Amino acid sequence: MFINTASKKVATGAARLFPRISKAKLHQVALIPYSTEEGLDPLFSQSALELLYNERQTKLINNVNRLVSNTPLENESLLSIIGKTAGIPDKAALYNNSSQAWNNDFFLQTLTSDKRSVGEDIKNVIAIQFDGFDMFQMAFAASANNIFGNGWTWLLMDREGRLSITNTYNSGSPFALFPTITDSYTLHGSHSPVVIPTNTSYTDPNTAQRPFGKTAWSFQRFYPILCLNVWQEAYLLDYGLNKSSYIDNFWKVVNWDIVRQRLFKNVGITSRP
Repeated sequence: MFINTASKKVATGAARLFPRISKAKLHQVALIPYSTEEGLDPLFSQSALELLYNERQTKLINNVNRLVSNTPLENESLLSIIGKTAGIPDKAALYNNSSQAWNNDFFLQTLTSDKRSVGEDIKNVIAIQFDGFDMFQMAFAASANNIFGNGWTWLLMDREGRLSITNTYNSGSPFALFPTITDSYTLHGSHSPVVIPTNTSYTDPNTAQRPFGKTAWSFQRFYPILCLNVWQEAYLLDYGLNKSSYIDNFWKVVNWDIVRQRLFKNVGITSRP
């Protein structure tokens, strides 16, 4: 029986060199639909975009891969990892890196170098719930400006098609367990709908403290439509402490086609020409 010893040696060497690839699927930095070499005018200079994408996102993904290595989570998606580590104090590092990587990717995928105006269909849907599209933009900007330190500002949709604006702080994840109380829609969502069961205990993954002394909450399904990265690392390089200018320029590079896809695919909303 003929055996190709050369090929066998190559395969053996490759297995030794890349053991993680052979046993688990490594997370990778997703491509963004614009070049970092030219920046993203007027929002990001080349240096700022390279910091946020090439350096920051790469480091987050590498941290996730390192932290899940040889654990039951090493073959799980980011979404799954976030859901399975939120509220577990000894998994805080994995939760934080996974959540931050997901949030940052969602934000970057919402931007475009091909400037596009907001469609009337988008304006109409949002205007109904915020008493005007301009009022929505003002409320969103005010919410982002009110973040003290680092965080994220979200436009969310619930399962009934109702929109809301909310902030999450630090690595606050779309898949962390945030309670909804009556009509206060404070849980934010994901690329796909997320269902959190009722009577679920909430624990902040960083402090291991349940809010307000409660142990049981009712959770609902939410979808993220739009997100702004309000971490200081996103704007200090280009804007210094002038966060308002950063927020103003954000609107100029939003990919409204992506927003439309997210907005009109959800419950109770249909797009009409």
